[in-house]
Amino acid sequence: MIIVAYVEKKTTIAERLLSAWCVVFFCRIWLTWIKLKTFNSTQSTEKNKSRYFITRPAHLSVEINAHNLLYLILLVQQKQLPPQALHIHTFSSQACESIFRNTRALSEIYSTVVNFTVYDFLRRAQRLSLLNDIKFKQLNDESVNNLVFPVHYKHRHGRQSLFTQSQTEIDQINVEQIITEAYHEAIDMLSGLEILNLLKDKRVLGLKLLSEYVFKHLNSNSKMYDYSPQLINMDDEEFGIADDDDNDETTTDLNMDDDNNDDYSDEDEQDDARNLIDTRKEDFVGMKALNTVQSHIEHSYFKVKINDDTKYMHKQTACWLLTGEK
Repeated sequence: MIIVAYVEKKTTIAERLLSAWCVVFFCRIWLTWIKLKTFNSTQSTEKNKSRYFITRPAHLSVEINAHNLLYLILLVQQKQLPPQALHIHTFSSQACESIFRNTRALSEIYSTVVNFTVYDFLRRAQRLSLLNDIKFKQLNDESVNNLVFPVHYKHRHGRQSLFTQSQTEIDQINVEQIITEAYHEAIDMLSGLEILNLLKDKRVLGLKLLSEYVFKHLNSNSKMYDYSPQLINMDDEEFGIADDDDNDETTTDLNMDDDNNDDYSDEDEQDDARNLIDTRKEDFVGMKALNTVQSHIEHSYFKVKINDDTKYMHKQTACWLLTGEK
């Protein structure tokens, strides 16, 4: 089902959603049964029980990918993303590497600079998005025959068999109904086992009850920090970059900085971390220096001494200040 949901090219969006969430509910029922099942004394520990379930990264991957697929479908239905965003089979590391290679290829012919900032990458990726949109319309709309793009012979058959659904078809997808069907399909797959009887006795059998139990389990075993209060306090212009920064001078400075930092040892970095940054500067445009931060996010901040007062500066802010021209 995972292959049908994320790998197969001709799978419809409804089938992808059904398969993805069927795996989710199957894993949730399996995990809940293991947690509630009482084994013998030598096997009842949490460590021994984990051997009877898939690894934690694999389980989280199943949950995250299914939620991400659902979120993409909702965004397409709300017209915030185009239907092409649901080409799930292209969501792989190879496709990401291909995008990065293509963004590098957008450099000038005589340019020897291969590195660029994140802002430059986003601008180049936007150009690639426009080009891919033109290619998509040329391949799927018979009335558009003005442009013909070269296609490798190995990919020609794959492009012709590409399945794409229209916006109208995606709008007609009933998300709640499909997820409910996925839950009942997972129940049917386990109906011949004693798993459901234990869940019924413990009163966790049901879409809502099961999801709440798994949520509490994952929430109690996950280290999650809320950075939103600190992000709200930061100015909007902290990471703002002018449009005229799309040149090679900034990138050249970054390359020179990388060469100069090759001799910088880990011992020097540890010494710098133990010492506070001391400055007399009073005007910090586009930067927030906080007096206090919460203890669980203190590791994301540098201690800075400003006019003999100890303040906290976010590490992302320091990277932005030390990167090229603003």
